[in-house]
Amino acid sequence: AVYGASKAALRSLVQSLALALIGRGIRINAVCPGPTDTRAFRRLRLPPEQLAAVHRTVEARMPPGRLAHADEVAQAVLFLASDAAAFVVGEELVVDGGLSLVCLP
Repeated sequence: AVYGASKAALRSLVQSLALALIGRGIRINAVCPGPTDTRAFRRLRLPPEQLAAVHRTVEARMPPGRLAHADEVAQAVLFLASDAAAFVVGEELVVDGGLSLVCLP
């Protein structure tokens, strides 16, 4: 419940700030990444065999069959920071490889 409420609060914050700051030429959007292969993910305090099992379990749930690469999430952020996204305001860009489609709350 706390996790869901926190996500809803962040969504509301993005939308509220987007409306409050658009008049100053500031666009607010959110990037919502799914499981991403980063050092933080690899640093879970688990024995190597358990970490590998967690990795395989997560990958098996991912529609592309793998975790995101950090540069794929970074490309989404670069898009939102670019002129190509000049008319994107108050949105959530979900970069999760379709995980949210198969793991509905």
